[in-house]
Amino acid sequence: LGEDAPGGPEEENCCGLSFRPFILAQEREEKLRLQSQIKRLWEDNQRLQEESQTSAAKLKKFTEWVFNTIDMN
Repeated sequence: LGEDAPGGPEEENCCGLSFRPFILAQEREEKLRLQSQIKRLWEDNQRLQEESQTSAAKLKKFTEWVFNTIDMN
């Protein structure tokens, strides 16, 4: 096995024990953290889309009011 190959010397400590379980645990934690972040970002995106639609509707209503007010004068 080469030094960069899985199971190579870089995955073993001085006593010959594998770091693989530790690495897998870290990867699982990172995966959970990223999944949580994705969920939060998706929820933020949904909220922002709703706020954008609401703001667009309010702006349209206001613009119509302004033009109607101008037409009356």
